[in-house]
Amino acid sequence: MKVWLLSAGEKQGSRRTKTQQDTSNPSFNEEYVFDLTSADSLASTCVVLSVVDEADNGRSLGAVKMGGTETAEGSSHHWEKMMSRPGRPVVQWHSLHRTK
Repeated sequence: MKVWLLSAGEKQGSRRTKTQQDTSNPSFNEEYVFDLTSADSLASTCVVLSVVDEADNGRSLGAVKMGGTETAEGSSHHWEKMMSRPGRPVVQWHSLHRTK
């Protein structure tokens, strides 16, 4: 899985999980921490999580976008909980949405 932090549409940071071999049902239970400068506006900041199949040349299986103005359905609740609990983990399942 790849994780990107975007602010005003520009990539501010990225992280990647370890590859999970031989499973069609991976579980990603990892914590990602990004530092935001005071100049960053949370209104224009979002996190994009993308799941890829490395065995199929990195083909995207889907993604979830949280935050910003185009938060995926069901993801706005998670984003709001994260913003109200800074520094504390907030866990939630998300459905993947097809990417272009």
